[in-house]
Amino acid sequence: MIANIKDSKLEFKLVQDVTASWVQGKLEQMRRMMKEEKSYQEVVIDMEEVEVIDSIGISLIIGLYKSSCKLSKDFKVVGLNGRIKSLFEMMRLDQVFSVER
Repeated sequence: MIANIKDSKLEFKLVQDVTASWVQGKLEQMRRMMKEEKSYQEVVIDMEEVEVIDSIGISLIIGLYKSSCKLSKDFKVVGLNGRIKSLFEMMRLDQVFSVER
């Protein structure tokens, strides 16, 4: 995971599959970054390099969305491959937050 702030966006670039083995400890680490840094208006999760996401990975994304809401920040997920985008649509997550291909 690579995190940076650019153009008032806090971007988390996920550079591997978002599965249970990777997620462990990441949610709290990412939430801490979201709380400590105040100079952004939007959280962007870049999943361009992610090929696979499991239920624990989906829980991570939802947890980050909830954290951004508590901080009054916008939230979106970008760079989804077709399969993951279809999964997000099937789960209706695209109706909760912005999901882009």
